Amino acid sequence: MASRCFCSYRHVRTLLFQWQRAGWLRWQGKAGRGGHGLLTFLTTPDRLGQQLLEMALAQLVNLLRPMMGGQWQNDTLVLRISYYRPLESVAPSSTWRARFSPA
Repeated sequence: MASRCFCSYRHVRTLLFQWQRAGWLRWQGKAGRGGHGLLTFLTTPDRLGQQLLEMALAQLVNLLRPMMGGQWQNDTLVLRISYYRPLESVAPSSTWRARFSPA
């Protein structure tokens, strides 16, 4: 598991305890070097991915709300970003004409 989690063997034990507290799995370790523990997953990979995405989105909203005025409108996150310079045209045809028009 350590190689899959890109961490040390000792840290895997910490991760297992954290994941168990989160309700994602149940782990029962055995004493001694040769004792094999029992690992039972309590959630599906799809549900786990959904939970992690919801947690990341909640953190992002909490981070951006005070700085940029993020709000939820009709179940959609809307960000208002202050920009104090004139915006260039985003139409490709007008940008191309401005660059390549004869002088």
